[in-house]
Amino acid sequence: LWFANTWSWGCRPAAEDACGIRPMLKADAAGVVAASHPTLGKYRLTAERAPDGSHPELLFTENDTNRERLWRAPNDSPYVKDSFHERVIHGRTQAVTPEQRGTKAAAWYRLEVSAAQSVTLRLRLRKAESSAQPTFGREFDLILAERQREADEFYLSRGHASLSSEERRIARQSAAGLL
Repeated sequence: LWFANTWSWGCRPAAEDACGIRPMLKADAAGVVAASHPTLGKYRLTAERAPDGSHPELLFTENDTNRERLWRAPNDSPYVKDSFHERVIHGRTQAVTPEQRGTKAAAWYRLEVSAAQSVTLRLRLRKAESSAQPTFGREFDLILAERQREADEFYLSRGHASLSSEERRIARQSAAGLL
């Protein structure tokens, strides 16, 4: 989960109420990220436990370009947008912020998945004021199926009905890339 870096762009008339205000993501509980944005409001991202019952490790950094890597210019913070790669691939624990807050967050699951095996990992993003606890069972599956049906209807109404199933898959992936 991350916020687009608009805080470093300067003020734009349409967003004067949020000019220069950096939104915030922070660890709220095991597997839960609290999100706060000056114009979007407050949300919570909840990551389902892994199949072994463990919570994923929450990683945080800033969604700021790594100017040092790209242009050999100093970074404002050691926590830049490619920090997750440094942590996961290179094992650099100091690449992510120990305060567990920033403008970019990830739920890191460490799983061993055998050949021909699959694992489903589910996350839910909800308004913070929602009083119900997020569930990941049947309710989650029903909501996901409904959203998939809505997306299918949308694309069929945009001319995809005349395409073969393979062509529909390719056209949909192409449209998703544009969105």
